[in-house]
Amino acid sequence: MRVYKSKIDSGLVLLLVASLLGPSLVFLMKREWAGVLILLATIAFIFYLFLQTKYIVTNTMLQVKSGFLVNKKIAIQEIISIAKTDSIMSAPANSIMDRIEVRYKPNKSVIISPKEKQAFVEQLLAINPDIKITL
Repeated sequence: MRVYKSKIDSGLVLLLVASLLGPSLVFLMKREWAGVLILLATIAFIFYLFLQTKYIVTNTMLQVKSGFLVNKKIAIQEIISIAKTDSIMSAPANSIMDRIEVRYKPNKSVIISPKEKQAFVEQLLAINPDIKITL
């Protein structure tokens, strides 16, 4: 079993900080403590998801986890292809710019962003050499 952490984009972090910083300052200046608490809880949840987004590869399964929100198990023998994607759809990936789409079964896919992409792909290929790779 090997665990691959999700790559964290600095651009995504900056986007989140920028979108939360303004409201935080307004709530602090107006002493709106309920707003501050809500924003702190939101920041803590985002931080939790960043730390808990990972991809676990065993001899037979790829498990995609993102905190308690996502826990997807995919049989590696059912993976059809892995390709680079520019999609910005919501996904268990902490990167916007460096994502891959794993297609499995006839019409299913998941977008992920393993930090060690090459090692991740090589491990899956070692288990299922029929996976089509387009990176």
